[in-house]
Amino acid sequence: MYRSGKLEKILILGGIVFSIIMIMVIVFLVRGGMNDDKDTVNYGMYARMISLAQVSSSTIENTEMDNHYDGDDGWYVKYMNYMYYKKDFEAGKHKKAGDYLTYGDLKVLFDNRNIKTDDVEEMTGLAIRSKKSREKISFENFVLIYDAIIPYFDIERIGNYEEVTICGNYDSHNIVTGEDGIYEADGISGDEYRDKKVNAFIKDGELIYVKAVVSDEITYNNVYVTEYSDNELRVYIEGINREYKVDTDSQIDKGSIADLYITDGTVTQIHLKSDKIDGKILSVTDEYIEVEKYGKVPLEENFNVYRSYGELKMMKKSDILVGYDLQEFVVANGKICAAVIDRSLTASNIRVLIMSSGYTSIFHNNVSLTCTGGFSVNYGDITEHYDANTPVTVDNESRYLTEGRVKIVPDEESSRIQINSVARSQGIPAYRGDIEIARTESGLVIINELPLEQYLYSVVPSEMPVRYGEEAQKVQAVCARSYAYIQILNNSYSMYGAHVDDSVAYQVYNNINEQDISVKAVNETYGEVLKYAGDVIEAFYYSTSCGYASDSGIWNDNPDSYPYLTGHTINEMNEKKDLTDEVSFRTFIDNPDATAYDSDFAFFRWDAVAGIGDISGIVNSNINARYKAAKNSVRTLKDGEFVSIPISTVGTITNIEVTKRKTGGIADEVKITGTDNTVLVSGEYNIRALFGDESLVINKKDKTTYSASLLPSAFIYFDPILNDGNLSGYMIKGGGYGHGVGMSQNAVSKMVETMNYRQILEFFYKETNIETVY
Repeated sequence: MYRSGKLEKILILGGIVFSIIMIMVIVFLVRGGMNDDKDTVNYGMYARMISLAQVSSSTIENTEMDNHYDGDDGWYVKYMNYMYYKKDFEAGKHKKAGDYLTYGDLKVLFDNRNIKTDDVEEMTGLAIRSKKSREKISFENFVLIYDAIIPYFDIERIGNYEEVTICGNYDSHNIVTGEDGIYEADGISGDEYRDKKVNAFIKDGELIYVKAVVSDEITYNNVYVTEYSDNELRVYIEGINREYKVDTDSQIDKGSIADLYITDGTVTQIHLKSDKIDGKILSVTDEYIEVEKYGKVPLEENFNVYRSYGELKMMKKSDILVGYDLQEFVVANGKICAAVIDRSLTASNIRVLIMSSGYTSIFHNNVSLTCTGGFSVNYGDITEHYDANTPVTVDNESRYLTEGRVKIVPDEESSRIQINSVARSQGIPAYRGDIEIARTESGLVIINELPLEQYLYSVVPSEMPVRYGEEAQKVQAVCARSYAYIQILNNSYSMYGAHVDDSVAYQVYNNINEQDISVKAVNETYGEVLKYAGDVIEAFYYSTSCGYASDSGIWNDNPDSYPYLTGHTINEMNEKKDLTDEVSFRTFIDNPDATAYDSDFAFFRWDAVAGIGDISGIVNSNINARYKAAKNSVRTLKDGEFVSIPISTVGTITNIEVTKRKTGGIADEVKITGTDNTVLVSGEYNIRALFGDESLVINKKDKTTYSASLLPSAFIYFDPILNDGNLSGYMIKGGGYGHGVGMSQNAVSKMVETMNYRQILEFFYKETNIETVY
């Protein structure tokens, strides 16, 4: 009996201790780590869903806000900090990512956002007010509430439910769909939904949450086979390496393209695709790829692009470079299923869209041309030969366009094709290389294909005055070659079969005749580009500085993405200053003794005066166009918060204030208060476009005047003009011409007196090396 009683006590005590330990473990799991209970909602999940209802993940990352989670690098931190920043979390209460969301938390959100509980109850059928504050919210109920309240945050960014097939986790924060590429999906386990089709809420490329599994019968189209042996198939699907057991006698080679049919995680069928074509790419669109000798070959709906050399990677359609033959295409049923890029680029040629006279359009109604020597006209399988100076006209009805494209090729490399229907500063322009003319729905396009080095012969003198000397021409040659190389990779005009156009939007080409000094500079820097950490850089340049360079942050890029573009003075001191506050910037601009390599140029300092009616009229005439062009950069004050909504007027301006400056003091945000509306306009280009107008007279440093639809720069400040104490207008005072990032071309004219082209390039593009690309 004694032993039995003692044993019972020991068992009871042990049970109590075990219970206490289990309770502690549960509390730790719930309150300390992330809650994995799919039937409830934790704060990390809640913060992400509410934050992304308002802005994108990248916007949150670039928002300056307090960090309430020092030492925690979890995916949820930025979202939870954003909730505190927007006051959607209760002030003074430290939330843990794994804690359960309660109805009391929703009350804080509703009160902060003026969300009416009655309206939400009516839309959801839930009795929210009857719930206790500490009662947990089920995931099912929160989804209903979320759908009801999302319009309160940003009516223009409401997402949609979409069916997507999930392959699994791409990295620690993303999942990948087999049909639509990569979606950002912080905190969502792709493995849980692997090889399943789900109904998910998608918004701006973010997978916000998975509502339900739709099917476990799926198809992965056009996947890349990495290996097959012993009935084990390894494939590459949307950036993920997967392995499947298969039972087949078929020969499956590495690099094959296949469709996989999967049921409940098991491959039930494999459809291999083996037909291939290749050739020079003439154009790339959403519907087809035009391949030399094959014409316009349509794309399969689930078309994929792979890079097989180096590390196997998923690529984009935009990585299929026009003018080059770097890939094989896999074709089935008359459509291109996949492209496999198996060679790296050697950018020897460039394709340039020739714009109309005055650079008003890339489209032409007709094209009239001839050649200084004999030439051929090639269309379809037909070649017609013509003697020198024979005129040829191409219009929409021309027999030359029976196949949609015609190519004009000189007999000799020294000959030039002259386009008589286009006018430039030099008169009638003549071009090296070949000319292609293609029909589009909007008109004819003219493409000049020529060696990159010969392209630079006409770019360098068009961009940098030859009077600045040979060393300056070398500086421009290396910059222009680097810039052109990047534009070939960017492939922006691929739908028209070109890389760049010949206007200031890229690099001015052939506006001025070739000059011997420019040709020599190009030849003596043959193949030289600027590289940073082994990659060719985007060698941005502009006309005239204000005495200080900015960085890529002016375009809302992370300056760390372009470490070679830094803020510094454009003088011998090459020093850093903080010009981001109003007083420092004004002092810098107003300093009559400010020195810079380009301080003698007219646009180094400038100003403009406008009456209040005039400046109000300029802003009101431009603001709607700016909103349409950059909706998130033109925000109107509504209910105490600046939001992106359509706007056509601010009324009469009562105040203009630069509210944010970036490196070098460049205006990044301007607040305009008017009698009808108050707006915040952000971004240097938007500010220049908003206040620019042909009627605004710009007074330059050399006492000459200028006017244009764009302010010379955004290195500006606004001074009110008072008449008897009343606001009668504004003076806009600024410096420089252009965006202010990279190289000041006019500064180079002075620098060549003491520096060579390599030293000058190092001055503007920090820690770069000059290397050759061919």
